[in-house]
Amino acid sequence: MDAEKEDESDSADTDMPAPREGTSRAGCSKSKRKRKEVDQEPYVVRNAILAEKNKIAKRMLEIMAEDRVVLQQDRKFRLDKVLRYLMSCPSD
Repeated sequence: MDAEKEDESDSADTDMPAPREGTSRAGCSKSKRKRKEVDQEPYVVRNAILAEKNKIAKRMLEIMAEDRVVLQQDRKFRLDKVLRYLMSCPSD
């Protein structure tokens, strides 16, 4: 018997009133659902803006990585140039 009582207590509360006609099972009216849909619009806009920002940030990181490679190559070139100059100098 105790097991049956536990099973009953785990199930949905049966003391809740039945939903009125014209409402959904959860008790939301159409106007509430519409407000909820309207409330979602700023989030959709925000998500679109964040997606665009992330694309820009990703591109900026790619450009920075490319610049870093160019700078490293330039440093190597300058070092080679200095070494060649030093090697060409007569030693005393």
